[in-house]
Amino acid sequence: MDARRVYALVLKAESVGTRLERASQSIITPWDDTGWIVKEDAPGVPPQVEWETRVYSLLLELGADDLAPEFDEDASDGCLVIKLINAAASLEDYAALFATRADLPIALWHELMGAVGRTVARFHSFGFVHGDLHPGNVVVGLQGARFRPYLIDFGLTQHEELGEYPHPLTQELSEEADLNRLDEGLRAISSDPRYLSGLEELSTAYYRY
Repeated sequence: MDARRVYALVLKAESVGTRLERASQSIITPWDDTGWIVKEDAPGVPPQVEWETRVYSLLLELGADDLAPEFDEDASDGCLVIKLINAAASLEDYAALFATRADLPIALWHELMGAVGRTVARFHSFGFVHGDLHPGNVVVGLQGARFRPYLIDFGLTQHEELGEYPHPLTQELSEEADLNRLDEGLRAISSDPRYLSGLEELSTAYYRY
């Protein structure tokens, strides 16, 4: 069994539409039938899409755009158009699967956690702090037969080149806070030692990067 089989199992768990409806701070709809989606600010919440678009542009400028889904630089103001990564299956989906399926090779869980750790480490190495890094904000696609994590939802992301954030912040922003929030989100899914061993792999991969 390899990552392709695990991904196929994740796809059976939930529809694309249901995944897209999870967002609470924005409205996400299909752009067309070629795999692009459009993200807009939801009514009654502080606008974040304009800021998030700036983050995507800075990722591109710094050569770190492979850490996030591809985005359309020419999209109209007020919306963010990004490439849908393999039906929006998130790290949360994968974690739930590995937490409940003892028949899945633990080595694949460690492989995924290592890939996530390296992705987050590289993101931080470019000077970014995510600000809302939980398992639902890491989408996991495939690259051949290997897991390929991407970071999403940059509405609270900070970088010195972005300037002052336009809205009041209610969360601690630091690399450590990013890691703690991701760790807490993953631990909330299962306390099985087999499952938790993957979290050690994530931390090891992060600090070795």
